[in-house]
Amino acid sequence: VPFHRVRGETRAACCQVTTGGATALHVCGMSRAGEMSTALLLEALGADADVEATDAWGYTPLQRHASNNLAVGAQALLAAGASHTRPSGLEGRGDSARALARRFRHF
Repeated sequence: VPFHRVRGETRAACCQVTTGGATALHVCGMSRAGEMSTALLLEALGADADVEATDAWGYTPLQRHASNNLAVGAQALLAAGASHTRPSGLEGRGDSARALARRFRHF
C-alpha cells in the first residue's frame, strides 16, 4: 500500500487523543515496538505533529520516550523540533527530558 494512501486514511486516527491525554506520539514512547513508529508517525503528520503536546501528567512525547529509555524515538522527536529542556508536570516544575534520562540512567 502506498504511503500517501495510508497517510490519508489514518491521519484522523493519528491525531486522536486518549482519555489520559496521550497522543499517538506519547503512545510510541511507551514501548520498544512503539518507538519504532515514531519517525513514520512524524512523517505522516508532517506540520500537524505536535511534538510539545502534554498528556494528563504534563509529559511531552519526548519526556515519555526519555523516561522509558527509547532513544530511537527520542532522536526522531528531537529532529522534529521537540525541546529537551522543557520542564514536565502539570505546573511545569518537573524534570526535562534530558533530566529524566539522566535520573533513570538512560544516557
